[in-house]
Amino acid sequence: MAIKKASDFLSTQKTSDSRSMKEAFVRGETKAFTLRMDSDLHYRLKLRALEEGRTMTDILDELARGYLDGKKS
Repeated sequence: MAIKKASDFLSTQKTSDSRSMKEAFVRGETKAFTLRMDSDLHYRLKLRALEEGRTMTDILDELARGYLDGKKS
C-alpha cells in the first residue's frame, strides 16, 4: 500500500452521505482529536495553563500555529 500525502485527502469527490475533505477543512471550524502525552509533560502543561489563566487547548493551539508558521519556540 502506498503512503498517502496530505494533498491526497483534499479531493473534492464526495460520497452520497458525506462532504468532501476540502469542505471539512473550513477555516474557523474546530476539530477534536486524541493526543497521547507523557504524564509529566501533561502535568506541567496543566500547571502552566492554570498559572496563566488559559486552557491547555489555547496553549497547544498557539504552539502548533507557531510550529506550522516556522517560528522557533
